[in-house]
Amino acid sequence: MVLTCCVLFVLAVLPAQAGRGVLATAAASLFEATALILAGTLLQALLARVPRLRGVRMLPFLGCGCGTDTSARSLPAAAATVITFGPGVALARLAAALLVSRLRHRDRHEAPPSLLDQLRSLVPAVLLGGFILHAFGELRIESIRPVLQWLAGALLGFTAAPCALGVVALAASLHTRAPFAAIGLLCTAGLADVRTFVRAQHVHAGHDGLAYATICAALIVVVVRGGDALVHPRFVVPLACCAIVSAVLALTHRRASSARARIAPALML
Repeated sequence: MVLTCCVLFVLAVLPAQAGRGVLATAAASLFEATALILAGTLLQALLARVPRLRGVRMLPFLGCGCGTDTSARSLPAAAATVITFGPGVALARLAAALLVSRLRHRDRHEAPPSLLDQLRSLVPAVLLGGFILHAFGELRIESIRPVLQWLAGALLGFTAAPCALGVVALAASLHTRAPFAAIGLLCTAGLADVRTFVRAQHVHAGHDGLAYATICAALIVVVVRGGDALVHPRFVVPLACCAIVSAVLALTHRRASSARARIAPALML
């Protein structure tokens, strides 16, 4: 509720064009994340059927990275990193995350978050990314010295790292305006940030039938309009599959209710 009030206030004082740009950028990131999250969830379900892998903890690798210690191990986040920064950066972050988790010898055992939980954890990062791209468009961030850019990005990643997919979305928004800040963010977030060292309890939003129905409606609009200038046309087929899954989830959880889970779906719609 506090986040919603802050967003509404900032959007109210922004020019209309900038406000629309912020929301469009945030929604686009959520659409892409939906496809990656559901792909990871499906892969996790398939691997659970393999007897030898049933005892292996797959959440740190197949989730969005919310609520896990070394979130950069997330394979959906690695896939998103490949799209924006290339396979070299993605593999380097994944290798570093595996090394850090190996050295720390600590993993929390958590319940797998739902699609709504993972999308909700992305909202602050995608909104901040939208502000960087549009609301701060007049600021000459690129004129700041590379070293200061890197330090600012690294500090942001250490103190306020979102989930792994949120990190990639935020770094992508910085990539064109302040590339060294994006590099600094990727060097700390999910690898050596506050969430990596502090044991914090993850609050699950639960399921909500209306939220799943809202996601389904938003996905249908984007699919019918061929991406609707929000996502690349190559995402249309995966998003069509996601719309079907969302419809099934809406029917399955039609009696469930969770107000906090509706923020991300409303932003997408």
